Amino acid sequence: MTNTSSNVQFKSVFLRRGIEIEEKYPVQALVRGIEKGELLVIDQISSDGENWINLGQHKQLAKFFSKNNNDLEKNLNVSPANDKLAVWFIRIAYTLALNTSFLTLITLVPKNPIHIFDVLLSCGLSIGIYNRSLFCAITMLAYFLLSKGIQVFNTSTFNPNEIIIASVLLIGYILGILGILRIEKKERQASL
Repeated sequence: MTNTSSNVQFKSVFLRRGIEIEEKYPVQALVRGIEKGELLVIDQISSDGENWINLGQHKQLAKFFSKNNNDLEKNLNVSPANDKLAVWFIRIAYTLALNTSFLTLITLVPKNPIHIFDVLLSCGLSIGIYNRSLFCAITMLAYFLLSKGIQVFNTSTFNPNEIIIASVLLIGYILGILGILRIEKKERQASL
């Protein structure tokens, strides 16, 4: 593979499928991998690990797919990395979870140190959501609903601001679950 801007020959490249990255993939094995069906049009390569291109969109490698794959254009956008909406949904969910942790830390922990467990749980679940764990996203939603249920049970007054904030958090956590499900669906499609 040749870098056209500086005519540098690469002996190996980075190869990415979904979120997994293989370093030092031999350039000479790319065509053989495509012809054997081991590499997909949605797999991505990079010479530096930062700038990526789908194998099916690479001008020198795409022709090897067209021999065996009639629906090349249809499959190019199946990559989970291309689903910006799903990534955005996940980003919303883990950002809300981290903000909730921070607010709990500065408002409730000074009054009652037992709330440190809420902070640790929310931080741990937000890290799981960031790493696209469906279990963590569902657990965060369930924990949020449980805590709001307990709050409503313990207080008889409803503050309109609390309802708005709770609605935003509820929608954000649901979006996180939907984003993870979208990526998992695309990963299943890509592996077929």
